[in-house]
Amino acid sequence: MRELYTKLIYRYPVRKSIDKINKLIGISLDAWCQDPEIELADSTYIAELLSLLTKVDFDDDDNFYAMSLLFGCFEVAVIEGIDIDTYWNQTINELEKNIDLYATILAYWSCYDTENPGDPNQMFPITMKARQVWDRYKNNYQ
Repeated sequence: MRELYTKLIYRYPVRKSIDKINKLIGISLDAWCQDPEIELADSTYIAELLSLLTKVDFDDDDNFYAMSLLFGCFEVAVIEGIDIDTYWNQTINELEKNIDLYATILAYWSCYDTENPGDPNQMFPITMKARQVWDRYKNNYQ
């Protein structure tokens, strides 16, 4: 991904924000959990995470982790056959308010850095939705 997006400032969730958001939602964190935004994702968290993003005054690290976890939850929801369109549209409205903060998330879920970006086997269930947004912004980071 770094070769594709040389102007992208890469972000990763930080422990204080992981602990804060998980506590607000009631998620217990296993000490061995490496990628909580993926490993702890659950479709039942979507509404609450979106509510936190739109109503709570978080710092950038908190917002980044909440959005990262939200994308993981969307993946789980799609796998479960849940229609995410309403929540997705609300999320994208929030995301586009601060695209630079969330660009790493979109770049990751868009999967353009795979060996064959057109191969569905090298995509996430939400990759095509993520690409619809990322395609409007990715040139700013190349």
